[in-house]
Parts: sequence; structure tokens; C-alpha cells
Amino acid sequence: MLTTVALLAALTMPIGHADGLTVSNVRQTYYLLGPTRTDDKVIPGDSYHIAFDIDGLKAAPDGKVQYAMGLQVINSAGKVEFGSDPSPKEVYNALGGSTVPAYANVDIGLNQPPGKYTLKVTVADPKTNAKEVLTRTFEVLPKEFGLVRLSTTADGQNVPCGPFGIPGQSLYIHFFAVGFGRNAQTKQPDITIEMKILDDAGKVTLGQPFSEPVKPGAALGNEAVAIPLTFTLHLNRPGKFTAEFTATDKVTNKTAKVSLPILVLDTKAAR
Repeated sequence: MLTTVALLAALTMPIGHADGLTVSNVRQTYYLLGPTRTDDKVIPGDSYHIAFDIDGLKAAPDGKVQYAMGLQVINSAGKVEFGSDPSPKEVYNALGGSTVPAYANVDIGLNQPPGKYTLKVTVADPKTNAKEVLTRTFEVLPKEFGLVRLSTTADGQNVPCGPFGIPGQSLYIHFFAVGFGRNAQTKQPDITIEMKILDDAGKVTLGQPFSEPVKPGAALGNEAVAIPLTFTLHLNRPGKFTAEFTATDKVTNKTAKVSLPILVLDTKAAR
């Protein structure tokens, strides 16, 4: 089933005034504030995100902007699997302008049937009664071993951030392993994770990639279907990098990969 659906809005960055309500800069992302996702296919247990800008909203003199958002998730048979009417939202455009970056998110349940689904987002301006509808189609694949719900945070758990930072900062990378097998005797998973960092020329930054077995612990239990994983990346120099993670399920002999572009800003150049 589709477990949760979220609509979020963030502080705005001014990109100019629009005469009417429009939705622009639509793209698929890996998570809230994450990098652009190039495909529209997800496996059970993953999330499907889209990000976009709402343009042309009328801001009050104090910067307060009001609007409404709602969504529907529709399966290939035309049945609405989830629906919510536009609910009121309010943000402050502290930087000025008439644009609000917004996000829609669908968490895919581990038992969600495979097939194509349509995400329909409705945005409304209560001051002008203007309305815009955004639709995107995504595909849920059959169950398989994979690394899902990739995200980054600034504090190790709760504060989402984009995959960038400055030297001296730490970036926490999170994801889940799903669809794994269990050892016939121990009833436990047997997974190894390897992390490799590449620079902008595609060269590995270390002579030996980081690799270790996943230790789910006794608290995981024999019924758990997802293993949370977190890696800490200390940013020690500026540049463009890619973090590549490869998981190997030794029970099923399957592998899964996920990668994340990382930008470390040169603070000296910015002075």
C-alpha cells in the first residue's frame, strides 16, 4: 500500500514576479532537498518525490504568502488510491519575491502492487481563486533487493539538507536495505555494504573503499523487512564528488547500488 503522502513547502528564493499562478521548474528528486532523479521507477519500500516552484503568488507587505495544495495518487485502472483536497498553507518570503518552492512526496509501501501510477498535485491561490494542476507518472517495479529512501541530514537524524556543505562540516547519508534474504539457519540477513568516493575526474579518493558487514542487531527481529543504514562523511576539502554505495546480499547473491553527487563549496573563493 501507499503508506504516507506528504506535502511540504520551504522558504522562497526570488526569481521574479509572475502575473498569474503558474507551476514551473518541475523535477523528480531523490528526497526533500535532494538531487534530481533521472528515472521514474521505484521499488516497494522507496519514495517518489517531485519538487517544483509555485509562481505568481501575492505576498503581503510582511512577506506572508498563502496558498493551498492537495493531491491524488491514481493507479493504472483509474482508481484513486489516495486523495486529499487542497489544504491551506502559509509561508513567509523573507527574501522577497512571489515564488514558493514546494514538494510532493509519496512513500511506497513494501506490499504495493507493481504498475504505473499518476501523482496529481493541485495548487490554488485563495486570493485570486486561480488553480494549477501538475501530474507526473511513476512506475512501481516488482519487489527486489535494493537500497531505498536515500537522504542526507545535517545532524545525523532530523534536519534535512541538500548533498552539499563546506570543509569542516559532516554530512550524514541515510538509506534502507529492503528485499533481502535471510540465512536458513540463523534467520538473519547477511549483507555487506561498500562505500566508494569519486572525485570530479572519476578517480577514487582512497586506495581502499570502506566496506563492512551490516549488523542489524537483535532488535531487528525475524519479521523486519527494512534495515536502516547511516554513513557519516566528513568534508575536508572543496570539490565535486560522488558517493557510491554497493550492497551485496550474500543469501540471494544479489547486489544493489545507489549514488549521490556531493558538492563541497570553497569558502575561500567566496570571500
